[in-house]
Amino acid sequence: MKMQKKIFAGGCALLMICAAAVSVSAGSVVSGGMYQTVRHSNIPGGGEVHYDTSYGSKKTDNDNYASFKETYYEAWLGNSAILITKSKALKSREVDLSYNKVILARESGVSKDTTYYSAVSSHKFEPSNSCDVIIQFSANNLK
Repeated sequence: MKMQKKIFAGGCALLMICAAAVSVSAGSVVSGGMYQTVRHSNIPGGGEVHYDTSYGSKKTDNDNYASFKETYYEAWLGNSAILITKSKALKSREVDLSYNKVILARESGVSKDTTYYSAVSSHKFEPSNSCDVIIQFSANNLK
């Protein structure tokens, strides 16, 4: 009987560790002093937007700029990025992404210690509805 309790307790512990690992991988927030990496998948063409509210950047300074850097792309005509809130309210100007180059976006109505997220749009003439892009972004000015 004692052996069954030990096996049951070990199984429960393993289950809790697995559940914790899944919840951590479901999204995260990093300090604005470093980049958050996000993969936007299946971005709709024709200038449409893909939102990500799982991976955030917590603003830690009083500067009025966010940073965006594209590290992978598939779109023929490029993508643009913008800083958003969890409820998808726009919090920066939209900027055209450039491969491996930091682009600053002027923020509007942001607050220190608040977490922000990213949205990516396709070019208005982009024919594909299945392009992916990986960006690094921060609610702070990292340039």
